[in-house]
Amino acid sequence: MLEPIAELAEINPPLRAPTPDSPDAPISFIPMGDVSESGQWMARQTRPLREVKSGFTPFQEGDVLFAKITPCMENGKGAHAFGLESGVGYGSTEFHVLRAKAGNSPRYIFHLSQSSSLRLKAEASMIGSAGQKRVPSDFFRKHRVFAPDSAEQRLIAGILDTLDTQIQKTEALIAKLEKVKEGLLQDLLTRGIDKNGRLRPSPGQAPELYKESPLGLIPREWEVKRLEGLLDGIDAGWSPSCSDVAPKEGEWGVLKVSAISTGSYLPHKSKTLPERLSPIEEIEVKSGDVICVRANGVADLVGKVAYVSSTPRRLMLSDKTLRLRPGKNLDSRFLFLLMGSASSRRQIASLISGSSGQKNLSQSQINSMRVKAPSIDEQRRISGALSSITSRIEHEKSACNNAATLKSGLMDDLLTGRVRVTPLLERTQATTPA
Repeated sequence: MLEPIAELAEINPPLRAPTPDSPDAPISFIPMGDVSESGQWMARQTRPLREVKSGFTPFQEGDVLFAKITPCMENGKGAHAFGLESGVGYGSTEFHVLRAKAGNSPRYIFHLSQSSSLRLKAEASMIGSAGQKRVPSDFFRKHRVFAPDSAEQRLIAGILDTLDTQIQKTEALIAKLEKVKEGLLQDLLTRGIDKNGRLRPSPGQAPELYKESPLGLIPREWEVKRLEGLLDGIDAGWSPSCSDVAPKEGEWGVLKVSAISTGSYLPHKSKTLPERLSPIEEIEVKSGDVICVRANGVADLVGKVAYVSSTPRRLMLSDKTLRLRPGKNLDSRFLFLLMGSASSRRQIASLISGSSGQKNLSQSQINSMRVKAPSIDEQRRISGALSSITSRIEHEKSACNNAATLKSGLMDDLLTGRVRVTPLLERTQATTPA
């Protein structure tokens, strides 16, 4: 039941759907930047037919787009082209186009194209020079995949689509909650919370409650201080050569930058410390830690922070991360909020240094940052006011990560035939009226 992908789909076929007669007719246009690493078509833009008819890759309703160039291919870029304006589209020349042959499910072809096992095989088949390596079209004629009948294809695609929908809805909810949190945080870091537990009136409503500062208007009770006067210290990490696999129960690990670059602490994104190396317990990640990205190739990720609410596994800081240790007059949760504020992000952007390939933020640069400093009691009131929505966001992120892990496992099982859905299909057919 293994067949070359070319037996299930045409590879880079000609455009067969009719195109509009008018050269000014709007046509769907999909550049590489408009597809996500999870196979979603994000920005649905159109262009006049005359602008895209030559020099771009043509496709039609239902076709699957597969990024062929590094690193887009390895990152999972692609899309299922449906809902196209006028039924046709044009896009990046770095797409392969897969068109399901009669009797095969386009959604099954799409999920195959997104599977990590196929992408790994495609990576091994790439040709060209470094930085310009591409998957040749011949890969799809040679690489064999699990090819069940159309009914089983549709059932597998339906199962994976259900999980996709769940993940997308959760991501949309997280985005909404983050917006609400962002607005609330702006108010809290501008107006604070008085001793009665209420937001102070805005500067426009009660200007007498505020004063000018290097960071703009702040409540009269607040100060602006350098972080070095509020921190007890900053701990640097260590990055030994490790297996890029998360540690098992009882094993020590080393935190990866991706574990904190989203602003959340994701301990499963870690590497296993080899048994021959002894862990450095002084840089073990602990509950209550505030961890900062010190170095990354992407400037926007440098300075990103995460608050460690719990530690389900024993991990050390990596050399690309730092731990900020608050002093007695700085609440750790409030420090996390400060470091993620617009004011701090602007300062970080002006402080980072390094080449285009690696941006850095030093301990001394962090110490030099100016931050708003309410009393420790008000800091705790402010962080407490955000705790409910923060917990909700963390819960939804955890659910989203769990769904993504489940989907990844199911893709590995169902798209290889390791686990068959035929018994489920037979039960469905048995209960369907003739």
